[in-house]
Parts: sequence; C-alpha cells; structure tokens
Amino acid sequence: MTVEGITHVGLNVLSVREAESFYVELFQMEVVLRESELADGWATVPHGASWEEIEAAGVDVGLSSLRSGGLRIALQPGNATPGLLTHLGLHVDDGELERVRDRVVRLGCPIVVDRPGRLMFEDPYGVGWELATTEEVRSSGEALGRWVELSSGG
Repeated sequence: MTVEGITHVGLNVLSVREAESFYVELFQMEVVLRESELADGWATVPHGASWEEIEAAGVDVGLSSLRSGGLRIALQPGNATPGLLTHLGLHVDDGELERVRDRVVRLGCPIVVDRPGRLMFEDPYGVGWELATTEEVRSSGEALGRWVELSSGG
C-alpha cells in the first residue's frame, strides 16, 4: 500500500474541552473544527464559537480537530482509557483508496464511513483507520452544509 502521509491521530479523552485547551497550549495548536453528533447525523459547530456559547446552547462536542504544522490531533470523548488511540488517518491517492476498499470488504472489516474520497473502518484488533484522498481536514458537517445551531436553549 502506498501512503502519502498520516493525516491525523485520534485520541480518546474524558473532556474534549479540557484536552483541547491542554494540547492548544502544549503544542501551540489551532482549533481547525468542532463537530457534534445530532440525532440525524454529524454537524459542524460554527467556526470561532467559544466554549461558553457551545455549552450555553447545550451542544455536546463529539470531535475537536487541532493542527500545528504537520501535527494533527482529533479529540473524541469516551469512557475508555484517556489518551487511548482511537484511530489513525492516512492520506492515499484515489487508486489506493479503491484497492484498500476492496480488501476491507473482502476481509470483512466493519465499515464506518464510505463515501467518495474517504473510507473509515475498524480492523479485527480494534484499531480504527480513516483513509482519505486529501490531507486537508474538512468537517463532515461543513462538507454536507450541516451546522450546529448555537442559540441558547438548544
């Protein structure tokens, strides 16, 4: 398999807000995006929204993506061991994505997301993999035009 590079590392954290603050300070990272899983799918929190606005609206952030140079971290809340690796993101070309997609199906790996330019699946050892034909991080909500409403009261 030809991999162009690692796009991001996903980490399980107890508090997305606290972990985001820590990694922003530690590695001088910028917040690229935040997403929330709503009843009908993922939506993106408006860029620049403060945690106070997010919490006042009753929104649970299910993903925060941070970046500093070539380092990208995706923070996800979870009850498992904090800091546990949740998934790896790999940058591949279109042909490689199709070849891996075929092998994933043949090997019976559970597919989490399958859409043009992106494939997310789990291997039998519990490792999540996200293959994408672009190394640029773009939120699911933004790609679909779905934004979290931040008016107070939900």
